[in-house]
Amino acid sequence: MKIKDLPEVDRPREKLEKYGLEKLSDSELLAILLRTGSKGINVVELARKILGKFSGGGLAKAGFKDLKNTFGLGAAKACEFLNCHPNTLRNWDNKGIFKAIRFGSRRDRRYRKEDVLKLIKK
Repeated sequence: MKIKDLPEVDRPREKLEKYGLEKLSDSELLAILLRTGSKGINVVELARKILGKFSGGGLAKAGFKDLKNTFGLGAAKACEFLNCHPNTLRNWDNKGIFKAIRFGSRRDRRYRKEDVLKLIKK
């Protein structure tokens, strides 16, 4: 079910606006940070699954690899959690620090797993 299909009182942003931060669950707060879901799963469901996988404070300790390989999170969302802006990756690519592989008509960037792991270990 898409967020648009939920009653307004169950939508995280609307709930935040109407009731305030203290009335939101952890999954609703995470859903607001994520902004969008993944293919076939809305953002609230995705947030619940992520919190379920990384329960007991595990989300705060999760690394780039853990996040990127979880429920369709891409590099951009993983960067959000790690406080690394996607533009940082673009700049590193342009400067030759962290090269991307470009593909498709939009020339999307993808990074080799080995290169990402080397970066994380630094």
